[in-house]
Formats: sequence, structure tokens, C-alpha cells
Amino acid sequence: RRYIFFRFFVRFFEKKSAQAVDLVVVCSKDLKKRVEKGYNIESHKVYAMFHGFEIMNSTFQPRAQPFEKPVRLLFIKSNLRRGAMDIFSKALAQLMDYQFILTVIGPHISLKSEIEKMLSDAPNVKLNFIGFADTKAVYQEMSSHHILCTPSRDEALGIANAEGLASGIAVVSTRIGGIPEVLDNGKNGWLAEPEDVEDLARTLRECIEASPSVRMEKSLAGRRFVEKHFDFKKINAALLEKCEELLKNDSGAMKQ
Repeated sequence: RRYIFFRFFVRFFEKKSAQAVDLVVVCSKDLKKRVEKGYNIESHKVYAMFHGFEIMNSTFQPRAQPFEKPVRLLFIKSNLRRGAMDIFSKALAQLMDYQFILTVIGPHISLKSEIEKMLSDAPNVKLNFIGFADTKAVYQEMSSHHILCTPSRDEALGIANAEGLASGIAVVSTRIGGIPEVLDNGKNGWLAEPEDVEDLARTLRECIEASPSVRMEKSLAGRRFVEKHFDFKKINAALLEKCEELLKNDSGAMKQ
């Protein structure tokens, strides 16, 4: 009950605050639509822009050649339910003709046994549990894995997917929230339907068995996409320009 009341209070406060300010900045077009509808805000007051990060900190290593065995998978999400680890484990169990090493980054160590239980029906998967890791360590793991796959149930943006594109790792995720925007509707990676075990298994197989030319094309497209849309210097400049435009309009209105 306390949690429900707390969530109600937070949402009420968010709505009133959003309606009172001149500009609301959100991290994806999908979230922009949800905020406009949920908080009853005029479209021109809500500005969508991606989270920026230092792209050059990641070394670009496209995975064009066929993956050596076992296939090395990377899952990055602290919340197992939101990341749909249960769906992921069931999908891997449908790919018994492949052996996998699954590295998990994000969850607390107390959740390791829960992940092991989820993977009990997938003997073709060996778990490599890391838990919390800083950005440098995450990039190191990306460089040594074949596929980044976090088949989320809900995601405002999915910045880890963008970081994956910057590194060159193949990215498999779901058509939910802002994720399709990051993967440019599949041009930069592979998209499955959310909470669909069969479709996720099919999509993973498609990624694994993709030709070198297809994999290279998506990898290069992904790097170009994040350089254009996620560079933190460009993001900061765009936000500053938006704020200056807002101040200019306010100043003009006051003079009138």
C-alpha cells in the first residue's frame, strides 16, 4: 500500500511539475508521446533528445565474420523482470543446436541464483555472472562478446544498446519503448517482439546465422547512427540551443 501511495504521489507531482514548466526534455520520441498523453501536455512543450555519451571511449570492432563457438552473449540490465531474463532464458533453450556463454552485467549478486534457476532448462548455456560493472568494464566485455541481447519488457531508451552499437557488437533487442529508435527500426540491429519467446529465438538465430556482409552493414550503420545522434557534445549543443530559443521567446513575450 505504501508503494502504491508513493507511486501515485510521484506521478501526481511529476504531472503538475511538467504542466507548470516551459519545457520538458525526454530521452525518446516514444516517451514524448507517453508524456504528452499521460500528463496532458501540449506537444510543443515536450522535446525529445537522446542521452549523449562519449562515443570515442569505445573502440569500434565490427563483428562481421561468423561467430566462433560457443556464441558469447551479453545481457546488461539490473532489473531482471524489465530486462525479461525469463523470456531470454526460454528462447535460448529453443536453440539447442548452439552452445552459449551468457555474461550478465547489472543485477545484484543476490539474484544470481534466480538467473541460474531460469537457465535450468537451458543446458546449452553457461552463465558468467559479473553483476555491477563500470563503463570501462562494460566496454571491455562488449569487445569480447558476439551479441548484446537485452530483450526488455519496457524501456524508455536503452542506452546500453547505443553503447553496443558504438562498439560494433551485434545488438538484438525488442520492439518496445525507445529501443526501435536506437536500432533505427532494425537497420542497426535485430528486433524481436517483446515477451515473445519464439520470435526472440528466431531473431537470435537470424543474427547468429547472418552473412558477414549483412552483419558488417548493420555494424557500420550502427556506428554512424550513434556518432550522429548520441555524441554528448552534439546533444549538449542542441539542448543549449533549445534553452536559448526558449529564453529568447520568453524575453520577447515580456517586452510585449
